[in-house]
Amino acid sequence: YPAAAPRVVQPTGGNAIAAQQPAVIALDVKDEKQMAEVLARLSETPNFPGETREFQGTTLYEIPTPNQGGQGGKMVIAVAKEHLFFATDVKRMEEILRGGVGTPLAETEDYKKVAHFIPDEVAMLGFQDQRDQLKAMYEALKSGQVSGQLQGFDLSTLPPFEDIAKYLRQTGSYAVPDENGALIVSFSLKMEK
Repeated sequence: YPAAAPRVVQPTGGNAIAAQQPAVIALDVKDEKQMAEVLARLSETPNFPGETREFQGTTLYEIPTPNQGGQGGKMVIAVAKEHLFFATDVKRMEEILRGGVGTPLAETEDYKKVAHFIPDEVAMLGFQDQRDQLKAMYEALKSGQVSGQLQGFDLSTLPPFEDIAKYLRQTGSYAVPDENGALIVSFSLKMEK
């Protein structure tokens, strides 16, 4: 799915700790129609906490979620493209459904480097770029948005993020079944010389 540039989320109330990297989880489904029917039935139950809406022919189930800073957010669930999607960012989900935006993650050089070490058949796999994961927090620290939590430190003297980004690596993880359940492996790539 398209690897769009991450957005820095600036929560209200100055609580930059609550900034979260948008995440999308996609699970393969064998019967897309049947899974869509299950979600539709769940959304019709009296205690369903969210709202539904259509986006380009796909039903989106938007569910309010509190984040770490106490500010409300939305999780979106959708069935499309033979997957059950869970996303922490509605706009990111819409980008995926829209298609044709950016380069698919599987075609990026960073992902290919990590995928080289992942077996062909896995029960689960994950990919993270630490640069994307840490940039929002680093910028919040440097700008003083979390200064109340780190009194006595002048974080404005930190170097530009680009100066430390070269030391941050992409990471991969995967799970494969074994005789005792599952073997879960996480790793990061070595620094290139």
